[in-house]
Amino acid sequence: MKNRKPYDGIKPFVILYNACNVVLNTYFMVTFLSKTYVGGGYSFICQGINFEARDENTMSMLNLLWWYLLVRISDFLDTVFFVLRKKYSHVSFLHVVHHMLVVYNGCYGLGYGPDGQVILSLIINCFVHVIMYTYYFLSLLGPTVQKHLWWKRYLTQLQLAQFTFAFVHMMVPMFMNCGYPRVHIYVMLCEAVFFFTMFTRFYRKAYKDRKSPSKDYVDSSDLKSKVQ
Repeated sequence: MKNRKPYDGIKPFVILYNACNVVLNTYFMVTFLSKTYVGGGYSFICQGINFEARDENTMSMLNLLWWYLLVRISDFLDTVFFVLRKKYSHVSFLHVVHHMLVVYNGCYGLGYGPDGQVILSLIINCFVHVIMYTYYFLSLLGPTVQKHLWWKRYLTQLQLAQFTFAFVHMMVPMFMNCGYPRVHIYVMLCEAVFFFTMFTRFYRKAYKDRKSPSKDYVDSSDLKSKVQ
């Protein structure tokens, strides 16, 4: 691999991959909403977990969350694309740890209770991924489209807003007893603080500290290593 040229011929596959992620994350976002807050009677303020529930909606949610975990595992293809295209600098600490923790969260949740308060943050995360993968898809369509992608920095701001909301929303069960496990709260709060810190560091380095202006768009693989 060291002496080989970058595999830039995989670009059509990457475009298809990004398009599929837009569709899949949209599907999960809409379906999660229909089974919880829109049609499932969930509380936006504080939602516990009924570990004894075996009704149709609960089992359907578990099945849906299992498939969602598989999609998040497939996100490791981002790293594969970086390596094949020899964009090694994009395989950053934030990129690797983020993907690992997402998969860990999925496995932990399915094993010890994926439902409850965290679902709203998961739905918002699906929405964020729809926006992100839409950007990645458009950024690979050439200069004609790229010149209109002036909103790159707002993707990171959206991520920071997501982590802030996740932290505040996850604090609610600390003060309201709605049957949501404390250990789940501690795990999510720690991760929200960690990611907010890491993404803030990236944002300052990329947009606040740079001395010279750059283009309003970037290669999708470059952004994925930092924003996803």
